[in-house]
Amino acid sequence: MFHVIGALAEFERALIQERVKSGIKNARAKGTRLGRPISLNGWHHAEVARLRAAGLSGRAIARQLKISEGSVRRMSSVSAAEKHLAESAIIDAKPLDSSRVAS
Repeated sequence: MFHVIGALAEFERALIQERVKSGIKNARAKGTRLGRPISLNGWHHAEVARLRAAGLSGRAIARQLKISEGSVRRMSSVSAAEKHLAESAIIDAKPLDSSRVAS
């Protein structure tokens, strides 16, 4: 008796999974954005960079913009990483000194 009930429950679960996957596929096809909504936008990133350049601490920026200190830290590290990548791209663009290249 319990085997039959277990088999029916397993079958029902498989149907649910199939419907969910189908729904997600249809939503992606329509261009719907899935997942948690973005709460911080480009304005926040620019404002954090501006306030950092003005010399404010992470805590002061978080208090002023009413966001968490972790968000400020994350946005600051992204900005720092972007600057580093831009600088390294400029450095990499310089021609190599042929005398320093191992042959």
